[in-house]
Amino acid sequence: AGLAAGLVAVAVLGWTPVDGVPGSWTVGIIGALVCVLGWGTEAVVIDWGLRNASVDDECAMQIRQTTSALTYALVILPLLGGWPSAIVALTSSAMSTALSGTVSYLLYYKAIATLGASRAMALNITYSAWAIPFSLLLLGTMPDVRGVVCAVVIILGAITAATDVKTLF
Repeated sequence: AGLAAGLVAVAVLGWTPVDGVPGSWTVGIIGALVCVLGWGTEAVVIDWGLRNASVDDECAMQIRQTTSALTYALVILPLLGGWPSAIVALTSSAMSTALSGTVSYLLYYKAIATLGASRAMALNITYSAWAIPFSLLLLGTMPDVRGVVCAVVIILGAITAATDVKTLF
């Protein structure tokens, strides 16, 4: 129930009417579903791999990130002609944002190792909720009522999905 509430709140938070979306709405939904399948599969594979005591979460993340970087560098960027843009990004101030992404991934892999894939994924969707206070604090963007309500529902739903609610009380 908590996961369902959180997912509905994420959908409401990100909802834009079809006529307000540039491009193909169908292609966007298909892309989102592919991402969901990929992230879910990644979490399950990581959870399975971390059951072996000889592999810790930091080592698993290093393997994943190295594989990802090599795939992008040797396959995706050359196919798309993206190296010029990648070099601009690598030499920009955006690299500090990449550092926070690294910290986030470290914590995500620790959550998978500690809680298991399903509970870690429930907590992972809270990034949508944390965007609301971070936008206020870092950008000065005032959230609307829908954003605040959805953020609260996402956090409460994730806590409900990732814990035994009876032990909380």
